[in-house]
Amino acid sequence: HDRRCRVDRRRSKERGVMAYNFTAASSQYLSTASTPVTTFPCTLACWFKITTTTTANVLVSLQETNGQSRLQLSVNGTTAPKRAVQASVTNSSGTTGLVGVNETTYLANTWYHSCGVFSSASVVNAYLDGNIGIVTGSQGITPTGINQVLIGARFSTSLGQFNDGVIAEVGIWNAALTAAQVASLAKGMTC
Repeated sequence: HDRRCRVDRRRSKERGVMAYNFTAASSQYLSTASTPVTTFPCTLACWFKITTTTTANVLVSLQETNGQSRLQLSVNGTTAPKRAVQASVTNSSGTTGLVGVNETTYLANTWYHSCGVFSSASVVNAYLDGNIGIVTGSQGITPTGINQVLIGARFSTSLGQFNDGVIAEVGIWNAALTAAQVASLAKGMTC
């Protein structure tokens, strides 16, 4: 837990779970200097409720400390396709490979389940509420040096894309969950 994080831990009445409320303007995030998985296969999942749909918000990032290599689950409101959940792979030189994109429109102040399944350098998928999206980008990008978890932010050349909203029930697996398993999480199965 990063000491710079000053988030309010509140029980979410809508979801009935523990959640963290982040304020992007205050650069709030959570971090730990260890990670349960450092490469493929892996799955990142969480519930989110953001306050605006016009900014990029990172939900969860498995990250290289002070480096660009990462596996990232985020919501995108700044570049095409806007208002999409994205699962992306970036290597240490900052090159982004495959990006799983679910272009289903999401609304502000509404709970959604997001999931990124990173099966390999050639198979990456993004889910919103259990529904799979499309895949874009180049294959063959593999992250290296991943040694921390960031929730609510990512590091590229600096910390950024801070989350503005609530994140709950973050799950990280060292396996590629199946579509049925992701759908089960989206229906309320706890991670």
